[in-house]
Amino acid sequence: MKSFQIALLTGLLMLGQALHAETLHVRALALSADPAMPERYVKVADGYEKLSFSSMQPSGLVRALAAEAALPLFELKQNPKGEVAYALVEKIKLPAGAKGVLLLGWASKDAARYLAIDDDYLSAKFNDWLLVNAGDKPIAFQIGREEKPIPLKGNSIVNHRINTRENAGLDVVARSQWGEKVKTFYSTYWPVRSGERAIVIFYERGDRIAVRRITDVLLKAEEAAKIREMDGPQSLRMSDGQAVSRADALSGVTR
Repeated sequence: MKSFQIALLTGLLMLGQALHAETLHVRALALSADPAMPERYVKVADGYEKLSFSSMQPSGLVRALAAEAALPLFELKQNPKGEVAYALVEKIKLPAGAKGVLLLGWASKDAARYLAIDDDYLSAKFNDWLLVNAGDKPIAFQIGREEKPIPLKGNSIVNHRINTRENAGLDVVARSQWGEKVKTFYSTYWPVRSGERAIVIFYERGDRIAVRRITDVLLKAEEAAKIREMDGPQSLRMSDGQAVSRADALSGVTR
């Protein structure tokens, strides 16, 4: 009788957690390849899914479970008996009302840090650029000769819709202040292609500011629609492993 009561309470607790959990589209991106990011997992409907942190492009899309405006991250740990289990490492604060996030990660010798950026990947267009200033210096980033520079405060993120057509190109110029002088530290021409957008990351290397432009391949409209169908009321009753692998296959494209 006692074991039955324990099982019943456990079941009710798990049901309560499931009812309060929300499905969140998560992709991962490492700001740097060295040092490498530690292995981290998120909870999905039928178990756990490993996040893939690459500095080359965002990972495939994972339908993770989040609760209380936070995304729990787990690691695999082994106890003295040799048993392996998923252990909670930390909870990452989520942007209010986010349907999906790009989880930025960067590692140092003693710790790994994460930042969840509001990013509705399924609805993103070619001109929806994501600008990330990971350094402390304010930056003025001009996209197009006739456009006003976009102010990027230190440690800030800006979603910006560029003013151009598909399969065209733009001159980009980045400036910042050193001492009493404002200097141009980056200037080039970037193509704007159909079916992909740019993720632009500024980060400091000593007294210099480096720039990384990452090509983010977008989903076709019909592919995004299929994933949205998986997010319907029936999604928690289906095999989430199938949903995750399908979404990963759709978004894990390289060019």
